[in-house]
Amino acid sequence: MLKKSLIISSIFCLIVLVSSTVFGTNFVNDTRTGLQNMGNGIKNVVEDVTNSAKDVKNDMTKTENNVENKADNDAKAMDGMTDGGYTATRTDATTEATTTNNTLVWVVLAIAGAIIIALVWYYALQTNKDDRNNHQ
Repeated sequence: MLKKSLIISSIFCLIVLVSSTVFGTNFVNDTRTGLQNMGNGIKNVVEDVTNSAKDVKNDMTKTENNVENKADNDAKAMDGMTDGGYTATRTDATTEATTTNNTLVWVVLAIAGAIIIALVWYYALQTNKDDRNNHQ
């Protein structure tokens, strides 16, 4: 009986040792694979960020070049303008206002004054109304 239990115990221990080695090897391999995948993922994220930063830099460079070219073109266009070729209407501080302008200014001032008077009157009526309600 002792021999049988010793043989069964030995076989059981052998099976446990072999299976634990296999399971341990699989666990180590799975862990290594998982860590490698995580490292590759981090590497891909860093590459994506780097590429995005390069794209932003390139876009900013293009925008800067476009603005610079536009400014150069505008400066060249302004250099081409001379007194003889300049066609915009020129104004100065001594130009007198016309009757229509003066009339329009007075109309706007009259409307603004009427609005101010109406607001003061409305406020005064509101205050009197509140005073009467408080005394009753």
